[in-house]
Amino acid sequence: MRLHESEYIRDERRYEHGEYIALSHVWGLGKGIPKTTLATLQSHKKSIPWSTLPRAYQEAVFLTRALGFRWLFIDSLCLIQDDVQEKLEDSLKMDEIFGNAFLTIAATSASDSSTQPLFPPKTQPFKIQATDHKGSLHKINVREQPSHYSFKAPFDGNAHMNEWELPFNMSEEANLHTPLLIRAWPYAERLLSPRVLHFTKSEMILECREGYQCECGRIDESTYDSRPNDQVKQEFGRVIAETLNRPQQANSNGNMGHTRTDSMTNQLASTHLTNGAQQDLLRRREETLQLWSYIITEYTARHLTYDSDRLIAIASIAKALSPTLQSGYIAGQWTFSTLGLLWYPNDSSRCRRPKLAQGQNVPSWSWASVEGSPIFFDNTSAMDLACRASFGPKGKRASAWSPIMGEPLELSGAMAAEVIFHTSTSASSEQKTSYILAKNGMAVDFTPDIVPPRGEDTLQDGETLVCVLVSMTFRSSIVGIVLKPSPGNNTYRRVGRLECYECTPEGIEQEMSEDAEALFEHWFPEIQDMTQLDNYPQRTFTVV
Repeated sequence: MRLHESEYIRDERRYEHGEYIALSHVWGLGKGIPKTTLATLQSHKKSIPWSTLPRAYQEAVFLTRALGFRWLFIDSLCLIQDDVQEKLEDSLKMDEIFGNAFLTIAATSASDSSTQPLFPPKTQPFKIQATDHKGSLHKINVREQPSHYSFKAPFDGNAHMNEWELPFNMSEEANLHTPLLIRAWPYAERLLSPRVLHFTKSEMILECREGYQCECGRIDESTYDSRPNDQVKQEFGRVIAETLNRPQQANSNGNMGHTRTDSMTNQLASTHLTNGAQQDLLRRREETLQLWSYIITEYTARHLTYDSDRLIAIASIAKALSPTLQSGYIAGQWTFSTLGLLWYPNDSSRCRRPKLAQGQNVPSWSWASVEGSPIFFDNTSAMDLACRASFGPKGKRASAWSPIMGEPLELSGAMAAEVIFHTSTSASSEQKTSYILAKNGMAVDFTPDIVPPRGEDTLQDGETLVCVLVSMTFRSSIVGIVLKPSPGNNTYRRVGRLECYECTPEGIEQEMSEDAEALFEHWFPEIQDMTQLDNYPQRTFTVV
């Protein structure tokens, strides 16, 4: 066995037509995982001693050969682990590596592939005696029906996902049986792979972009809580297939429409599309952005060993969706959509700021700037409140594709106001703290991204913050971003998100609350015509 360094020109046919197998696995502690480094690269090209491979790797080789394939991709061996730049570049090729593999074999029940096998011992059937209707005694082989809920992500395109609708069963029992499914890197590999063969303690399960098939034959009957089947992978596959079958539209500069300004008007004008093509682009963008939001929710519900991988592991999925969205992409944000900034953690009390590698920057406006809780989005807007976002110097039209590095965001809008932050502690035994924003005697509740606010997110009672309203939702709520001034440099940091269903006059009981739209009258009395927001003075904030 040896390491083969692919050259695209020579290996083009094999590379494009999937004449290789890929392995998806959990490294565990990584101490017993064989790795290719700069020091071992040349020797691995000559030979990798069989005895140095853990059992999971050896079994993956056996299966690859049994299926009639010569080549096998294993990340720890095929990516140079101590070359940071090359490792980053290779991570951006994961859509090609796993997307072009004939099959991805998954060590789904192994929590550490350095010590656990690819093929775990299966639960053995047992015999029972039964009497038929004629009184004859028979011996029957039976086994416990496997649970499949870890594979069946509850997803409904017409519903809002909540914590109980997370993409896999969160119980310790489920995670014990399928540890691969709770890891973020394998999630990306699984989504990118056209076909995945899972090896679990109970059976093999084949997953593709059309659905699942298992040895017991009952996976379609055992969806967890009878909720809808996992449609994320199917929808992802549909988008990728449409991209491959659709000719790309180039703009006047010859590129594919990536710009640093997210204005929809500017984006469409730059691509010189017909009205029909514009509508098609808008539809595809809306559908794909909704898909992206579900992917991020599923992705952030899973675990990473290193916080610094948070944007790296998802970059290849963004790359695969880029031709459809035709948008710049910076630090997890598609630059054409301001709504993508309206993310929020499911549970802020579990959140913290990530520990980043030296030289890495994840700005506070990015969903990747918080760790510890699944991230959700509001991607539907009943009314645009004329909030605009742009990246880089105003008017700059350079290509925007930065999967891991953030940059300041310029957020502009007519409905931006200084508000006063307050806290309120309930008199109950739980001593629950509420966070409140107030202006002109009208107060609303808001949830900081980090609860309790600490570090750079620390908030003092009576402190002045800035609230920029972005949209109204079909739920009759008003949604906006809450910013905290950074000392001394005329910039701001995001510290939370506001969603106002109702507002309450300060000092008045909750029963006297008013509808959310009362907020406009009290916080923005100067705005008389909500349909002409673009004609009112715009305020701009630089968010880092």
